[in-house]
Amino acid sequence: MKDLKELLKFLLVIFVLIGSFAVWSWWDVRSVRGFCGDAKPGTLVIALPSLAENHHLDTHWVRSKVIDKEKGAWIIFLPAKTTFGDVVCKIEHDNTVVLSSRMDGI
Repeated sequence: MKDLKELLKFLLVIFVLIGSFAVWSWWDVRSVRGFCGDAKPGTLVIALPSLAENHHLDTHWVRSKVIDKEKGAWIIFLPAKTTFGDVVCKIEHDNTVVLSSRMDGI
């Protein structure tokens, strides 16, 4: 009987941990999706950090950018942390306004 109680406690802990990660992952992807939807073409690039904060996202990613030399546009990749970079919001801008934004990996 004691072994059964220990097993049930262990299974409960595992269930809670997996459930917590699932909820956290859902919330994280939802936040990135909301940010990406609000970063519409024409949005000022200077407004993106506060937009990220409004969606409870790390502004570090919004401040980091790479250039696409073929298009001549800057690109920001904002990942959902819980997906290890598999789900990202990709924002292209000209260093002044957002040109396009889309979710990748969903």
